[in-house]
Parts: sequence; C-alpha cells; structure tokens
Amino acid sequence: MRLRHLILLVPAIALAVLAAGCDALVDRPGLALEFGAPYSVLFGESVTAANGLVQSTPFTDAGGALHVAVEFTGGCANHTFRADYTLAESAATIWLVHASNGDACEARLIEEVVVALPTGVLEKALLVLVSPSGREETIARFDAPIESP
Repeated sequence: MRLRHLILLVPAIALAVLAAGCDALVDRPGLALEFGAPYSVLFGESVTAANGLVQSTPFTDAGGALHVAVEFTGGCANHTFRADYTLAESAATIWLVHASNGDACEARLIEEVVVALPTGVLEKALLVLVSPSGREETIARFDAPIESP
C-alpha cells in the first residue's frame, strides 16, 4: 500500500478507535446520557430491603431512595454512584453516573447502590432506569407518590 493511502486511512482508524471507547455514552432522541466509569446494571437481582422483604432491583423504597444492583471492576478505591435524570410530563428517566476514583484494580464487584431521588422525580407517575447497555426498565415503586398541591 502506498504511503498516501495509509495517510488517508489514519483519520478513519482514529475515529473508529474513539467510537469504540464511547461505551459510556448512549444516544437517545434528543438525549445523550453520560454514565461515567463502566458498570452494568443487574436487573432482577434480589436484595433484602430495610423492611425485611426480598425485592428485585431496581426499586424505590418508602423513603424514595432508588435501589439498583450493579457490577463493576475495582477493589482498590472507593467507588461512588449518583443518580442523574430527565423529566417529562408524566415520567422520569433515571441513570446512574459511576465514579471509579482512579481505581485500576480488576476484581469483579457486585454492590447494591442506594441513592436518594429528588421530589421532582418522585412526583412522576412512571420511573424508568436506563443502563449503560441501553436497556430501559420500569422501576418498581414501593414509595407513596407525592401529591402536588
């Protein structure tokens, strides 16, 4: 192959490499979600809630906190998750943003993440969790919807 042909391939290869590294970004109509460090949502993972009942994640508890089982690699630093969201007329779309805090360890970790949801989210009739893989699932609600005055 001639040098000129190789030079023309460099931008295409660079674009392909950049696109392959964007697994933490999901395109949705009018919405691009940032998920932070890689993780997976374990839909349907059973956990024991504070009330002693075994429930399947994701769900919201009576206090309005979101419970989600997640899997990620790490083990050498403290990982944090926070909820981000968008609001529509009757629904809230929620996703978790993962901060690995520079953890380069490779142990496979499974944790239950519990994050408080703001009142504006809890007022919506439908809550939907979006995972980094693009899967969307309705969140089981065990909280009482907040009545607007």
